[in-house]
Amino acid sequence: MKTKTKAKKKQSQEIQVQQTPQSPQTHQSQTLQQTDKLSRLAAELDSYIEADNYEKALDTIHSILQITPDDEKTLLLKVQLLLISRKLRDADKTIDRVLELYPKNHHAYLTKAIVTALYTSDIKEAVSFIDRGLEIKQDCFELLIAKAQMLYWLGDVSYNAWIGRASRIDSERAEKFLVKYWVQKPPTPVSEKTMQVAGLIQKLMFIISQQKYGGWKDESPADSANSEAG
Repeated sequence: MKTKTKAKKKQSQEIQVQQTPQSPQTHQSQTLQQTDKLSRLAAELDSYIEADNYEKALDTIHSILQITPDDEKTLLLKVQLLLISRKLRDADKTIDRVLELYPKNHHAYLTKAIVTALYTSDIKEAVSFIDRGLEIKQDCFELLIAKAQMLYWLGDVSYNAWIGRASRIDSERAEKFLVKYWVQKPPTPVSEKTMQVAGLIQKLMFIISQQKYGGWKDESPADSANSEAG
Protein backbone atom coordinates (compact mmCIF):
# COMPACT_ATOMS: atom_id res chain seq x y z
CA MET A 1 0.00 0.00 0.00
CA LYS A 2 2.84 2.35 0.91
CA THR A 3 4.57 1.53 -2.38
CA LYS A 4 1.46 2.54 -4.36
CA THR A 5 1.13 5.76 -2.34
CA LYS A 6 4.78 6.65 -2.98
CA ALA A 7 4.37 5.88 -6.68
CA LYS A 8 1.29 8.12 -6.95
CA LYS A 9 3.05 10.88 -5.01
CA LYS A 10 6.06 10.71 -7.32
CA GLN A 11 3.81 10.75 -10.40
CA SER A 12 1.96 13.77 -8.99
CA GLN A 13 5.24 15.60 -8.40
CA GLU A 14 6.34 14.92 -11.98
CA ILE A 15 3.07 16.33 -13.34
CA GLN A 16 3.43 19.41 -11.14
CA VAL A 17 6.94 19.95 -12.48
CA GLN A 18 5.70 19.67 -16.06
CA GLN A 19 2.82 22.08 -15.43
CA THR A 20 4.88 24.68 -13.60
CA PRO A 21 4.81 27.83 -15.75
CA GLN A 22 8.01 29.52 -16.82
CA SER A 23 9.29 32.22 -14.54
CA PRO A 24 9.02 35.82 -15.82
CA GLN A 25 12.81 35.94 -16.00
CA THR A 26 12.98 32.83 -18.20
CA HIS A 27 10.24 34.14 -20.50
CA GLN A 28 11.92 37.54 -20.77
CA SER A 29 15.25 35.90 -21.59
CA GLN A 30 13.68 33.81 -24.36
CA THR A 31 11.93 36.87 -25.78
CA LEU A 32 15.19 38.81 -25.89
CA GLN A 33 16.96 35.92 -27.60
CA GLN A 34 14.18 35.72 -30.17
CA THR A 35 14.31 39.48 -30.78
CA ASP A 36 18.08 39.36 -31.21
CA LYS A 37 17.79 36.50 -33.68
CA LEU A 38 15.11 38.32 -35.70
CA SER A 39 17.27 41.45 -35.82
CA ARG A 40 20.24 39.43 -37.06
CA LEU A 41 18.13 37.64 -39.67
CA ALA A 42 16.60 40.93 -40.85
CA ALA A 43 20.09 42.37 -41.34
CA GLU A 44 21.12 39.27 -43.29
CA LEU A 45 17.99 39.55 -45.41
CA ASP A 46 18.73 43.16 -46.31
CA SER A 47 22.30 42.30 -47.30
CA TYR A 48 21.18 39.41 -49.53
CA ILE A 49 18.56 41.57 -51.26
CA GLU A 50 21.10 44.35 -51.78
CA ALA A 51 23.41 41.79 -53.41
CA ASP A 52 20.55 40.34 -55.56
CA ASN A 53 21.14 36.97 -53.88
CA TYR A 54 17.49 35.98 -53.84
CA GLU A 55 17.99 32.30 -53.05
CA LYS A 56 19.85 33.19 -49.85
CA ALA A 57 17.21 35.83 -49.13
CA LEU A 58 14.48 33.20 -49.42
CA ASP A 59 16.38 30.90 -47.05
CA THR A 60 16.54 33.75 -44.55
CA ILE A 61 12.83 34.48 -45.02
CA HIS A 62 12.09 30.84 -44.15
CA SER A 63 14.17 31.18 -40.98
CA ILE A 64 12.26 34.31 -39.98
CA LEU A 65 8.93 32.60 -40.61
CA GLN A 66 9.93 29.73 -38.34
CA ILE A 67 9.94 32.28 -35.52
CA THR A 68 6.98 34.40 -36.70
CA PRO A 69 5.07 32.17 -39.15
CA ASP A 70 2.20 34.58 -39.80
CA ASP A 71 4.12 37.86 -39.99
CA GLU A 72 2.37 39.99 -42.60
CA LYS A 73 5.31 41.94 -43.98
CA THR A 74 7.60 38.92 -44.12
CA LEU A 75 5.03 36.88 -46.04
CA LEU A 76 4.52 39.70 -48.55
CA LEU A 77 8.26 40.05 -49.04
CA LYS A 78 8.46 36.29 -49.53
CA VAL A 79 5.98 36.59 -52.41
CA GLN A 80 8.13 39.27 -54.02
CA LEU A 81 11.25 37.13 -53.72
CA LEU A 82 9.43 34.12 -55.15
CA LEU A 83 8.33 36.23 -58.12
CA ILE A 84 11.87 37.45 -58.76
CA SER A 85 13.11 33.85 -58.45
CA ARG A 86 10.47 32.80 -61.04
CA LYS A 87 8.76 30.46 -58.56
CA LEU A 88 5.30 31.44 -59.70
CA ARG A 89 3.36 28.52 -58.25
CA ASP A 90 4.87 29.06 -54.81
CA ALA A 91 4.22 32.80 -55.08
CA ASP A 92 0.56 32.15 -55.87
CA LYS A 93 0.15 29.78 -52.92
CA THR A 94 1.87 32.19 -50.54
CA ILE A 95 -0.18 35.23 -51.53
CA ASP A 96 -3.36 33.20 -51.11
CA ARG A 97 -2.26 32.45 -47.56
CA VAL A 98 -1.59 36.15 -46.94
CA LEU A 99 -5.09 37.03 -48.14
CA GLU A 100 -6.55 34.37 -45.89
CA LEU A 101 -4.69 35.78 -42.88
CA TYR A 102 -5.02 39.47 -43.75
CA PRO A 103 -8.08 40.04 -45.95
CA LYS A 104 -7.99 43.80 -45.29
CA ASN A 105 -4.47 44.36 -46.61
CA HIS A 106 -4.77 46.31 -49.87
CA HIS A 107 -1.15 45.59 -50.78
CA ALA A 108 -1.93 41.88 -50.65
CA TYR A 109 -4.63 42.29 -53.33
CA LEU A 110 -2.19 44.29 -55.42
CA THR A 111 0.38 41.53 -55.14
CA LYS A 112 -2.25 38.89 -55.94
CA ALA A 113 -3.13 40.84 -59.08
CA ILE A 114 0.47 40.87 -60.26
CA VAL A 115 0.97 37.19 -59.42
CA THR A 116 -2.19 36.40 -61.40
CA ALA A 117 -1.04 38.46 -64.39
CA LEU A 118 2.28 36.61 -64.49
CA TYR A 119 1.11 33.13 -63.49
CA THR A 120 -2.10 32.77 -65.52
CA SER A 121 -2.02 35.80 -67.86
CA ASP A 122 -5.68 36.38 -66.92
CA ILE A 123 -5.65 40.17 -66.89
CA LYS A 124 -9.38 40.52 -66.24
CA GLU A 125 -9.06 38.42 -63.10
CA ALA A 126 -5.99 40.44 -62.11
CA VAL A 127 -8.02 43.66 -62.41
CA SER A 128 -10.69 42.16 -60.16
CA PHE A 129 -8.08 41.82 -57.40
CA ILE A 130 -7.01 45.44 -57.99
CA ASP A 131 -10.63 46.49 -57.52
CA ARG A 132 -10.89 44.57 -54.26
CA GLY A 133 -7.80 46.39 -53.02
CA LEU A 134 -9.28 49.74 -54.03
CA GLU A 135 -12.39 48.96 -52.00
CA ILE A 136 -10.09 48.96 -48.97
CA LYS A 137 -7.87 51.93 -49.93
CA GLN A 138 -9.13 54.13 -52.73
CA ASP A 139 -6.13 56.46 -52.81
CA CYS A 140 -3.34 53.87 -53.02
CA PHE A 141 -0.99 55.06 -55.78
CA GLU A 142 0.26 51.56 -56.58
CA LEU A 143 -3.24 50.16 -57.01
CA LEU A 144 -4.29 53.05 -59.24
CA ILE A 145 -1.27 52.89 -61.54
CA ALA A 146 -1.50 49.10 -61.67
CA LYS A 147 -5.13 49.32 -62.75
CA ALA A 148 -4.19 51.83 -65.45
CA GLN A 149 -1.50 49.47 -66.75
CA MET A 150 -3.78 46.44 -66.81
CA LEU A 151 -6.70 48.27 -68.41
CA TYR A 152 -4.28 49.38 -71.14
CA TRP A 153 -3.40 45.75 -71.74
CA LEU A 154 -7.10 44.98 -72.08
CA GLY A 155 -7.56 47.77 -74.64
CA ASP A 156 -9.82 49.72 -72.28
CA VAL A 157 -9.46 53.44 -73.04
CA SER A 158 -10.45 54.35 -69.49
CA TYR A 159 -6.87 53.58 -68.47
CA ASN A 160 -6.09 57.29 -68.99
CA ALA A 161 -8.50 58.26 -66.24
CA TRP A 162 -6.72 55.93 -63.81
CA ILE A 163 -3.35 57.44 -64.75
CA GLY A 164 -4.91 60.81 -63.94
CA ARG A 165 -6.06 59.62 -60.53
CA ALA A 166 -2.59 58.27 -59.74
CA SER A 167 -0.99 61.53 -60.94
CA ARG A 168 -3.16 63.58 -58.61
CA ILE A 169 -1.74 61.60 -55.69
CA ASP A 170 1.91 61.76 -56.82
CA SER A 171 2.65 63.29 -60.22
CA GLU A 172 6.39 62.64 -59.95
CA ARG A 173 5.97 58.91 -59.34
CA ALA A 174 3.33 58.65 -62.08
CA GLU A 175 5.64 60.31 -64.60
CA LYS A 176 8.50 58.05 -63.60
CA PHE A 177 6.32 54.99 -64.02
CA LEU A 178 5.12 56.07 -67.47
CA VAL A 179 8.64 56.83 -68.69
CA LYS A 180 10.55 53.90 -67.19
CA TYR A 181 8.11 51.14 -66.35
CA TRP A 182 5.08 51.30 -68.64
CA VAL A 183 4.72 47.94 -70.41
CA GLN A 184 3.23 48.01 -73.90
CA LYS A 185 2.37 44.33 -74.22
CA PRO A 186 0.56 42.18 -71.63
CA PRO A 187 2.32 39.13 -70.22
CA THR A 188 1.90 35.97 -72.23
CA PRO A 189 1.77 32.50 -70.66
CA VAL A 190 5.24 31.78 -69.35
CA SER A 191 6.92 28.90 -67.64
CA GLU A 192 9.09 29.20 -64.58
CA LYS A 193 12.05 28.16 -66.73
CA THR A 194 11.64 30.63 -69.56
CA MET A 195 10.52 33.85 -67.89
CA GLN A 196 13.21 36.50 -67.90
CA VAL A 197 13.91 38.18 -64.58
CA ALA A 198 15.28 41.33 -66.23
CA GLY A 199 12.19 42.03 -68.33
CA LEU A 200 8.53 42.35 -67.55
CA ILE A 201 8.69 41.11 -63.97
CA GLN A 202 11.04 43.88 -62.84
CA LYS A 203 8.74 46.48 -64.34
CA LEU A 204 5.76 45.01 -62.55
CA MET A 205 7.73 44.82 -59.33
CA PHE A 206 7.94 48.62 -59.42
CA ILE A 207 4.18 48.71 -59.02
CA ILE A 208 4.32 46.98 -55.66
CA SER A 209 7.23 49.15 -54.54
CA GLN A 210 9.61 46.57 -53.15
CA GLN A 211 11.02 47.72 -49.85
CA LYS A 212 13.53 46.25 -47.45
CA TYR A 213 12.34 43.95 -44.69
CA GLY A 214 9.89 45.93 -42.60
CA GLY A 215 8.84 48.17 -45.49
CA TRP A 216 5.50 48.24 -47.29
CA LYS A 217 4.39 51.78 -46.68
CA ASP A 218 2.44 54.28 -48.74
CA GLU A 219 4.30 57.56 -49.01
CA SER A 220 2.64 60.82 -49.85
CA PRO A 221 4.76 63.45 -51.65
CA ALA A 222 5.12 65.25 -48.30
CA ASP A 223 6.36 62.06 -46.63
CA SER A 224 8.91 61.56 -49.42
CA ALA A 225 10.15 65.13 -49.06
CA ASN A 226 10.48 64.76 -45.31
CA SER A 227 12.41 61.50 -45.62
CA GLU A 228 14.80 63.05 -48.18
CA ALA A 229 15.30 66.10 -45.95
CA GLY A 230 16.11 63.79 -43.03
